[in-house]
Formats: sequence, structure tokens, C-alpha cells
Amino acid sequence: MMKGFFNRSRAVVSCFLPLALGVAACSQQKPPAELTVALRQELSNDSLAMSRAYAQWASTQPREKSQMPVDLADSSQYRFVMNRLRASGNTPQNSPRLFARLEQSRAKAVAATKNGVSPLAEDDWCWHFIANREAVVGNKAQFTQDGTVTCPGKAEYAYVDVSAYNTNAEHTEYTMLGSSSTEGYTEAVLGTEELKVDINVAPGRELHLDSMTIAYDDTRGLEQLTYAMVANAVPDRESDLTLLEPTERIGGAPIRVCLERGSAFGNLDCDYASVNKTGNVTRPFQSPYTGLSSINRTESNNQHTWVAQGYWPPRTGVYDASRLYLPMKGSFDPGAANGSNCEITDNLQGTADIILIEAGGRCKSTKPGDTVASAALDWKPTIPVQLTRDFDGLVDFGTDCLGYEQDVQLVVSVKATAKCGAQHGVPRARSNKEKILDFKNSCLAEGTQVLRADGNPSPVEKIQVGEKVLSNAQGRALTVTTVSKGIESRKMVHLRDAQGRDVMVTSKHPLLTAEGKVLAAEALKAGDVVQTQDGVTRLSSVERVPYNGQVYNLTLGTDEELATVGRQERTLIANGFRVGDNQMQTELERQTRSPENILAKLSKPWHQDYHNDLARREVKASRQP
Repeated sequence: MMKGFFNRSRAVVSCFLPLALGVAACSQQKPPAELTVALRQELSNDSLAMSRAYAQWASTQPREKSQMPVDLADSSQYRFVMNRLRASGNTPQNSPRLFARLEQSRAKAVAATKNGVSPLAEDDWCWHFIANREAVVGNKAQFTQDGTVTCPGKAEYAYVDVSAYNTNAEHTEYTMLGSSSTEGYTEAVLGTEELKVDINVAPGRELHLDSMTIAYDDTRGLEQLTYAMVANAVPDRESDLTLLEPTERIGGAPIRVCLERGSAFGNLDCDYASVNKTGNVTRPFQSPYTGLSSINRTESNNQHTWVAQGYWPPRTGVYDASRLYLPMKGSFDPGAANGSNCEITDNLQGTADIILIEAGGRCKSTKPGDTVASAALDWKPTIPVQLTRDFDGLVDFGTDCLGYEQDVQLVVSVKATAKCGAQHGVPRARSNKEKILDFKNSCLAEGTQVLRADGNPSPVEKIQVGEKVLSNAQGRALTVTTVSKGIESRKMVHLRDAQGRDVMVTSKHPLLTAEGKVLAAEALKAGDVVQTQDGVTRLSSVERVPYNGQVYNLTLGTDEELATVGRQERTLIANGFRVGDNQMQTELERQTRSPENILAKLSKPWHQDYHNDLARREVKASRQP
């Protein structure tokens, strides 16, 4: 029986074209410190002091500069760092290398100050930001925020937190509302869990957010400590931007948009997907695509099939799945002043920006923090009195240049001129942020012959959830639990051997070498030896070829079956070649995150910190219901 139908992870889907290591637990663990009244007050006082330092620093920086280097030579800033780590559960006992490195950094900063040199780094190695989303419900303003740090090339150690405070307009008093923190090893992107807080709507009260990051990479001699803050007035009298679409619908991950293909049956993983709509019939992952639809969670759960709900066709022209689309739906309210509603009078502008969270991809710019795509909102027709304006439509950001499963930030901004009571020409502006994930996957071409459990071949597109297919030459069979389908707009990898066998797969699709190593198709070359249904074969050619048909893949194995199956046995026979399923692709992506590989990349002094952190996570996981 299939379990965890909507159990979502940051997994990728791999498809055909129709054609733990355990680490011994350590005695030191890092439970978060109890936020006593005294510690909360210390943290509040620290943030008040840091906010003043930040304001002074920001006054001398260009507008795009938002992360302030932390000056460890300054005793108040040093205390701020120590208290934030204390609140997160880090101590010199359970994080010996971290605190040793901080002391080294402090000594270097103090020496620089004594020599009349600025102790602050001029260049930013990592990018640091705070995401904040807000809504007003009744007499309360509800805020959701998280902190993120991204370090190109990965950091041996990274830490990021975010804290929320209720403060007055003068920023002279701080009351702590909550905090969230996380740390990681050999990470390129690290983000905290979401922190949610409510504030009573009252004149003169504001939400203050701040975040600290620490990053070290001893092998490259890199280090960075930064501080960032955001002060948001509670929107009791200001404008309000409501963003209804896109939104996270399935649960447990960032918003996922499957532009070309995704899971159509079984374990579904797409909030939005490209569809073909003809009349009243909507077919997800079926070419030719005509637009983008959102998932109907209830019906999809009941039917174990991706069922569409909303539908957004392109404004003009033909839908092209190789472009980056998003449905954008919401409203802008200019607010109220002097007891009367504000009316929009002029200069209404709305834009959506896609900002990289992690480096990479195929965009012209690949640096975290850079805007790689922008588009205008689709405003609905006006009404006589423009108290609010609605937008709803499919936004086309242009050619999809994002990389494989690459995180990005969506920022929506609206501004206008309004009449508020007797005041004319009042500027109104608001922005809203959501995290999305462009979903990438790998597949087999339509027509690829897959061996069923009885040894008979069947086109991959005919295989259904619940059937069994052969997994290896010894006759092991696994149950199909998910079927993925879609299209591929980029060139496929066409593999041939001297015996006349050939298969066409997308670039990320996994295959097994003669030695049992799992490689993505894009990493293979002529002369490599790969596994087949009856042994091994040497590839005679590996070519990139255009393809305009449907692509498919399968996820194999029930919970009971997988209990006896090794990592390299989640395979199927496709045109005679032994290739991986969706889970094999996921494992291929996760190999770099295994404890064994992380320790191999870490400098030895960091090993004890990593063991302690792993033990803490294991204890935390064991306590969860």
C-alpha cells in the first residue's frame, strides 16, 4: 500500500523518454538554550544596539548593500554573537572548532583595529537576507519570516538565524517575540525554519527583524560574519498587498512549479503544473501545453492523480514550457488615512522579480542576490472608485534559465499615487515575498520498452501504478508507485552500444556502470561500460539530440519491497539498459550530503563539531511523534 501520498521532500523526478552511512552518536548534543526572561532581555538589548550600529553603517553604504559585517573587535557586537549562539544551543563544549575560529577572528579584528586598519571585510563571500511575509487579520498583523545564507562553492561551516521583536517607532525599546536558527556543514544554501509571530495593530508599533550569519571555509581561507535587519511598520494605516497566487499547496516544501513534467500519478509533488486544457477537460503534463494550473489538493489526494483546480493561459501567443511562468493573483489596497479610504489616482505599477538564492544556473547572472527575471502584473479592469486593484494572470518571465532544482526568491512590489482624505499625491507602496522552486527532472522517451515482471516488454507510457516491473537480471520485480510524465524542451542524451541497443534519456537520468557506480547520463561518454539486462555493454556513442515528444519515468517499490532493496537496486530495464527510477535520481543528488562525504570535505578540526551536530539532530528526530 502506498504511504505518504503527499509526503513531500526536496526530491527530483527522473524519467525515461518513450524510447547511511551511520555516524556514531556523540555524547555532546546541542539542545536550544531555554530562553529565560534574562536571556530574552539580553537578546533584546543586543538587537537594539546592533540596529543602531546598522543604521549608522547603512547611511554610508549604497542602497543595494544590505548585510553589515560584524565587528568582533567591538565588545557589544562580540557579545551579540556569543548570546545568539548561546540561545541556539551552541557552546564551546559542543562546538569547539566554531568557538576556536571565532576567537581567532576576534583576535585578528582586535589586531587590525590597534594597527589603525578597518577590521571589517570589504568583499562579501556569502549572501545573506531575510524573507518576510505579512497579512492583516482582524486586529492582528501576522508575519512569517526566515533567514537564509548562501555561499558559492559551499562553506565548511555555516550558521544563520532570525529573530523578531516588537518595537516602538523610535526604536528605543525591544520585546522579543521569537527566534529560529540552524547550522550546516558543506552547505551552499542554508535557511532557518519559518518563524511566525503576531502583533496587535496599534499606532506606533513596528516589527523588527534581524539575522546573523557565520560562515567559515578553512580550506580556502574564507570567513564571514554578517548582520542584516528589516524594520516593518505594522500595516494599520498603510497600504496592503495580498498575494494569493502562487502559494504552497501540498505542504512541506517551497512552492514547486513543474513547467515541463512531474508526477501525474502516485506521490505528487507539484503545486503548479503545465496542462493541456480543451473545453472543460484539463490534462496535466499532457502536450501540447496550453497553460498552467494549480493542484486540487483534496481531489488529488482522493484519486491519487494530479487534478487541476485553477487555470491560467498565456496573455497572448502560445504557451511555451521552456519559458518561466507563474500565476500571479492578488490585490493592492492603498490603505486609509484621516478616517477615510485612500483612492488610487495615478502611477499604478506592479512588478514581480525572480532573485537567485543560490549560485548557478544558465542565466546571464548567476550570483546570489541578483535579479534574473522580471515581469509586470496583469491588472484587472478599473472600477469608478479605485479603492483596491486586483491582478490575476499568467506572468511570463521569459526563457527559463534556472538550474537544476534551483531555489529562487519571488518578490512582488506595487506602488501608486493615492488621494487620502484631503491629501492628494500620496505615495503608496508595498512588497511581498514568497520562496519558489523551479522543478527539474529527468526521464525516458515515449516508446521506451520497459520489462514487466513476466519478462514481456511494454512502452513506458503504458505502465500504470500498481504494476510490477523487472529491476535486475536476476528477476527481482518492484511495484510501480508513481508515474511521472511531461515533455523535454532541451536536447536528450542518446546512448548506443555495439549490439544495436539504444535508449534516449534526459541528461540527469541515472545509469549504472559495470562497477556499480551510479552516473547521470550527461556524465557518460563513448567507451564507458554500463549495465544491461543480461550483463554489461560498452557504449559506442553518446549524443545530444533534439526531442519533441512526451517523456516518462517511474518510482518503484512499496515500503515492504524497499526494506530489502539496496540503493543501487531501484532500477528498471529500459530498451535493455539498466537505468534508475525516480528514487535512484534522488539518491544520486543526495550522495554529496551523506555523512561520509561531508566528513571527507571537512577539515579535520571541524569533525567533532559535525559529529555533535549530527547527534543532536538524531535525538531531535527520535523525539518527534
